[in-house]
Amino acid sequence: MELNLNEVNLYKVLKNLYDELQKFAKVKNIHLNLINDVEEPVVLSDNYIIEQVFQNLIENAIKYANEGKVDIVISKNNNEEINIDIKNNGIGISYEYLPKIFEPFPYEKTGHTRKYEGLGF
Repeated sequence: MELNLNEVNLYKVLKNLYDELQKFAKVKNIHLNLINDVEEPVVLSDNYIIEQVFQNLIENAIKYANEGKVDIVISKNNNEEINIDIKNNGIGISYEYLPKIFEPFPYEKTGHTRKYEGLGF
């Protein structure tokens, strides 16, 4: 895959996804929040790829949330680097399973009794 690097405004990307995923969240009785604490959250990235990554993360946060809310937070850390946090009150990932999260298509729970389907976790 060839990258097409440009300046990408993360707020605009996340706002579009926020608007698009509101209906999905409402069906699950989840309140979706977008919180931007950065004046110009611009990074050098491939717009298509970064949009796909955040779409998957937000959809999973909604999918695995039991109820309540999903927060999408744009902030800066102490080094002035932009952070994106996607928080929910979902099932989470056990501490023991964390080393496997970057393996292709892992599932913490496997077998026919698995409650959730998808690309992983």
